[in-house]
Amino acid sequence: MFIPYSTDAPIYHWPAATVGLIAVNVLAFLAMVVALESPDGEEAVLPYLLHLGSGIYPWQWLTANFMHADPLHLAGNLLGLWTFGLVVEGKVGWGWFLGIYLGLGVPVFAVWQVLSLGMAENYGLGASGIVYGLMALGLVWAPQNEVSCFTILWFRLFFFEIRIWIFAVIYLVIQLVIVMLSGLTLGSEAVHLMGLVLGAVVGVLMLRQDWVDCENWDVFSVWAGRHTMSPEELEALEPGPAPKSREEVLHEIHEILAEGRIELALTVHRRMAASQPDWRLPEPDLRRLIQGCLRAGRHADAVTLMVEYLRTYQAQAVAVRLKLAEVLLVDQQRPAQARRVLAKLASWKLTPPQRQRHRMLDKRAAAMQTEGVLDVESEDW
Repeated sequence: MFIPYSTDAPIYHWPAATVGLIAVNVLAFLAMVVALESPDGEEAVLPYLLHLGSGIYPWQWLTANFMHADPLHLAGNLLGLWTFGLVVEGKVGWGWFLGIYLGLGVPVFAVWQVLSLGMAENYGLGASGIVYGLMALGLVWAPQNEVSCFTILWFRLFFFEIRIWIFAVIYLVIQLVIVMLSGLTLGSEAVHLMGLVLGAVVGVLMLRQDWVDCENWDVFSVWAGRHTMSPEELEALEPGPAPKSREEVLHEIHEILAEGRIELALTVHRRMAASQPDWRLPEPDLRRLIQGCLRAGRHADAVTLMVEYLRTYQAQAVAVRLKLAEVLLVDQQRPAQARRVLAKLASWKLTPPQRQRHRMLDKRAAAMQTEGVLDVESEDW
């Protein structure tokens, strides 16, 4: 038999409850030994054992978990309690662990006592059902972690490490074989299986309810391969927030522009344009975004937004086109493109100030071309 005594699972809580429960089990065993030495010791101890086949005694569902038949029985259970208590309490802390410990032991002994009604009278005791339940929790929460074990073969002591899932499967198979060979009788091995099943159910439930964080090393994450993924890959798997409606985003951009946060407004606008082909900013907000970019010296962004404006709106198209030509000339040194933008304006439709500005910009662009300033490319705006 493999006897565990330690684990490499990460421990986030000092195992105070595990140590305390080990002490309680030891004290209960010593008290039982002392009581049995007295003349009426058997009568003093029997009420705390689990009576099988003779009735229902609810207090025994609790007390029998702390009683053990002999030092070897006690030592085996306490080694298992220490090993898997480290795994379980190390993840959830002492309060949750106490609840789990009693939540495993009491129901298992209750079911055992109820199912034994009408059978030959006997007694049950020990924390084995709890230990097997804790082992199942370890299987669900940390299958790839290892437990350190020892065994005795041919009077020699051997130490080795084994993964929790392998350890649990070996013990599960052993218990199943014993139960089947015994003719499916309701013995201690059946109680061990009940503890295993209940522990697995509790482990999955707590995992699904996010009551325990296994940092992608639980059995489901390991099965899906998440335990080997980088933080970036894991983040990509996380579902994003629910998308906002178009009206909500427009309202958000309007408020951002009112606060003067041009860069953020520009980022939101671009994200929406990339995800929604028919996206457009209302004309007043687009003009405010253009003006904000110009004030902030973001001339390349301003050019892109002015081109967007010309392709979408006509209300201020003349003023925007003149400003676009000016930015192309002054800030981007693109005289040919500036003249192409100006050529789209019919002079007879311009006001006198606009006509004068048009002539001035076109004259400056022509002079830059004469000086040899060339554009890298030309676009039809």
